[in-house]
Amino acid sequence: MARKQYDMNFKQMIVELNQNGQTTASLSREYGITESMIYKWKKQLTPTVQADGSTMNPTDVKRLQKRIDELKMENEILKKAVAIFASPPNSIK
Repeated sequence: MARKQYDMNFKQMIVELNQNGQTTASLSREYGITESMIYKWKKQLTPTVQADGSTMNPTDVKRLQKRIDELKMENEILKKAVAIFASPPNSIK
């Protein structure tokens, strides 16, 4: 049996209904989705407030952390390249 795919608009609608007072159990019964799926969508789509006042959801945070890790690796590679090119060439005797 193939897994049912839900589009982002549907997921957001379910999370908003839950945040506006409908219980997870009632949403599960009404829309035929598991309560654990609703909790997963809430975790993915509920924004968190950052220190600067901006909001991000956990998916954005994960994406940005991955980008930070990539940039750190690139930075280390560039540091090594600078060290190689900055060293004086071997003098020929």
